[in-house]
Amino acid sequence: MTSDSVRKNLYEKEPGYSIFNIISAEKASAYLAVIDPDAELYKHFLSYKKEELIHVIKGSISVKVEGIEKELKAGDSIYLKDSLPSLWRNKSSKEVEVFVICM
Repeated sequence: MTSDSVRKNLYEKEPGYSIFNIISAEKASAYLAVIDPDAELYKHFLSYKKEELIHVIKGSISVKVEGIEKELKAGDSIYLKDSLPSLWRNKSSKEVEVFVICM
């Protein structure tokens, strides 16, 4: 499965980002989230809270969780259990792709 083939399954599109469905099941779902260049999102891009593993596939992005901001680069991951990010910031002029597994 390639990024191009996944991008045919649009799940949600808002200013600054798009989410594409990879698979949805009763206990887990997987998505590709694409953050636009120079975007700042002051909310989490998924509208419901579950445990999540987020892995950066392409680019780098800053994420702020519980007041602490960290830079994640391609190959980095973050696990979110009880907290929602209050900021996603793509400081570059290129899209960022993140793989999201919701459990």
